[in-house]
Amino acid sequence: MTSFISILKFFVVVVCCWYVACIVFGTHEAASDGSDEIGFPVTFKREFNGKCDPPCVETGFFPGKFILDILIVFVISFVARSVVHRIKVRK
Repeated sequence: MTSFISILKFFVVVVCCWYVACIVFGTHEAASDGSDEIGFPVTFKREFNGKCDPPCVETGFFPGKFILDILIVFVISFVARSVVHRIKVRK
């Protein structure tokens, strides 16, 4: 049970870091005739407010890319947790 809680805590920290990375590395230019893009490392949401009709870029929420982002977060958190665990076991 302790291991599960430890893994859950680690996962929550990684998800919070991912959320911050999505905001920091996203583009927020819709107010100036541009587009908003959210997602890290893959853009999963794009809104376009330019004067191009139809929009010059594909817009909306992309569920496949969102799932890919979530899978990447799971893999990164699992690998990072395994590395931290191995380092603790060696000491």
